[in-house]
Amino acid sequence: MIEPLLFEHALPLAFVVAALGVATIAAVLAVYRWPGFSLLQIVLLILRLLFFLLLGWCLLLPARRIDERELRKPHFLVALDVSASMTNTPSADVPSRHATARSLLTQEWVQVVAAQTAFQIHPFDLELSPAVPLSKAIQSASAGSGTALRQTLDRLVERYRGQDVIGLLLLSDGLDTREQSSFWARQSWPFPIYTVRLEPPVSWHAHPEIRVDGVDTPRRVTVGWRSELKASVSGEGTRGEIIPVQLFRDGTLIQELPIQLPDEGGSRELVFPLHHESVGIFTYEVNLPPLPDEPQTNDNQFAVTVHVMDSRNQLLYVEGLPRWESKYLMRVLRSVPELTPLAFIRGPEGRFVSYGARGGTTLDLTEAQLTAFQIVILGDFDASELGVGRDTALVKFVENGGSLILLGGPRSWGPGGWSATALDRLLPIRRPGPPIEGRFPVLATPEGAAHPAFATHPDWLLRLPPILSVFPGGQPTPAASIWMHVQTEMGPHPLIGFQRFGQGKVVALLTDSLWRWQLDPEDRADSYHRFWTQLLNWLLPKQTDAEPYHLDLFSDVEQIHLGDPIQIRARYTAHAIAEPPPEAITCEMLVPDGRRIPFVMTREIVATEAARRYTAYSLRFQPEIPGLHRATARMTVHGAPLESAPYAFFVKPYTPESIPRPPDYDVLRALTASSGGRFLDPADVANAMRGLDLKPREEILVRFSTLWNTSPLLACLVVILVVEWIIRKWKGLV
Repeated sequence: MIEPLLFEHALPLAFVVAALGVATIAAVLAVYRWPGFSLLQIVLLILRLLFFLLLGWCLLLPARRIDERELRKPHFLVALDVSASMTNTPSADVPSRHATARSLLTQEWVQVVAAQTAFQIHPFDLELSPAVPLSKAIQSASAGSGTALRQTLDRLVERYRGQDVIGLLLLSDGLDTREQSSFWARQSWPFPIYTVRLEPPVSWHAHPEIRVDGVDTPRRVTVGWRSELKASVSGEGTRGEIIPVQLFRDGTLIQELPIQLPDEGGSRELVFPLHHESVGIFTYEVNLPPLPDEPQTNDNQFAVTVHVMDSRNQLLYVEGLPRWESKYLMRVLRSVPELTPLAFIRGPEGRFVSYGARGGTTLDLTEAQLTAFQIVILGDFDASELGVGRDTALVKFVENGGSLILLGGPRSWGPGGWSATALDRLLPIRRPGPPIEGRFPVLATPEGAAHPAFATHPDWLLRLPPILSVFPGGQPTPAASIWMHVQTEMGPHPLIGFQRFGQGKVVALLTDSLWRWQLDPEDRADSYHRFWTQLLNWLLPKQTDAEPYHLDLFSDVEQIHLGDPIQIRARYTAHAIAEPPPEAITCEMLVPDGRRIPFVMTREIVATEAARRYTAYSLRFQPEIPGLHRATARMTVHGAPLESAPYAFFVKPYTPESIPRPPDYDVLRALTASSGGRFLDPADVANAMRGLDLKPREEILVRFSTLWNTSPLLACLVVILVVEWIIRKWKGLV
């Protein structure tokens, strides 16, 4: 369909018409007053007026909009699990899972859906394969050594982002060998996911088998603190026996808890309280004594390391008027006995009330007073409330190695807030807009998920509650990292930003509703406490933080299976900006049998989500023996050795794919519930697929055709000028 003409000129129409009118009148008067008025002059006048007419048409910038309607088929996806666990069956007379899955692809509904949609079948195990024809999918074998179910679904979401997907049929048993828990399945998905019961609800009779699936505990704590170690234990064929779960620290048994597992199979989570009494790096190992006749016992252990750091824990919190954030934050600060917080909060008549042992500390916040603190938290202030002198003292405090947290609020993030003080120099995020309210999902960026402040709890990051307010549009500075962002109708916006400044650290929060995490009605009420304790623990300065150079070692995984590679990265930071990064860094790997293996980490450029780039060093390591591995990066700076904190990861000696066990229907049901799909029996699949909305979608393609920037019109302008010039030269006219 062709729409009416569009005129895209920026100049006012009256101005264009007036200019052409003046030019036309001037041309007519010039010819009329020329002595010896003749036919030749009339021809020249006609050429000049025709030129003005075409020039005016060009000045109006006319264009034509053409709307083309096109019918496009929607996408329908099938994710086919081809891992070895799909060959499991509870008994010889029950078809295997892969046989049931492939029989579903031979039914008539497949032809109906494939004829009306863009039908794509993607086999997967540890990797997602490209789409394959139906015949090849039916004939494919299930032999994959593992299952990366969550990674597969995330990659399908990315691959088909922006396209019309009416549904995904997941033919899998729900067993993910990469994930310790099923929290990830509760996240929202952009299209409905349909899952199928590939195995009838019959009892499983297996050999006695117990295993430690994983361990979750804070990996960096302060001396004197209390923490928890959560161990996930599963098994089947236990005959209801009581199983002692043992916890060792550096080879010494320190605790033992009894559990029972259902004979048909199940899992339990145990919590061991830990009290960290001394500084150092300690190895905690969860051990399960083997059951009688248990055929496989090399999966009965799991080890982690915990770094207990020095207790330099003085904290200063300064807040404006009391608000909900200050109420709940003070509860967190007081809940840690070894943390010594001092808070100043504005009270009645504008006077500040202090909480905690203030000693000689006043609100002058001089450089001398700030040296007694390692962390300062600032609430909602504008520039006038912060006052002159305090901002420069705080900048000096950070430059000398202190940590600063900017809670913020409408005043501090407004135009007269921190950006109008000396603190503008160290802001990780600048110029956010006025706050907006809603219910915004919180997502950890890849950089935030891999950061030492949060990387020890990947499941927790997947189930963060939403926030109800955000200051949108903030621009990260070139040296900043965005740890978390929120998704709004206007797109993603930074929520938590971080950057190093001098020898210190700065964290900025672009919300004033984080306290609502404490009131979350689901099983995420611990998110607020965990967020603050982990962040404060990481921000506490260590001895190496006072040095001008830093070397960090990190990875996006903490456990792998034997035969799987792991990518370890090192990040080198020099506070002297002109300091060039080294070409290579050495890494020493301490393997479980006591050998120390040296490696050279190669230099690479890593691009972050915010399109910033930094230099990192990478090592791809494939373990040859199971157990706890420790990696330490080392380099020399100006003749002095520089060493990273050890990075530990556990290599499981087996892959769960080889263990006969029932499907994980909890994961499959969680996927359907969070995506709006359905959990189906095989007999119901055909009817469910026929009930999909398979109609092609009408799309309107808009095309613009310019009516002035065309070769014929521009050629006419040039021809008119040339003809007029030739006539004037021929007749000797000036």
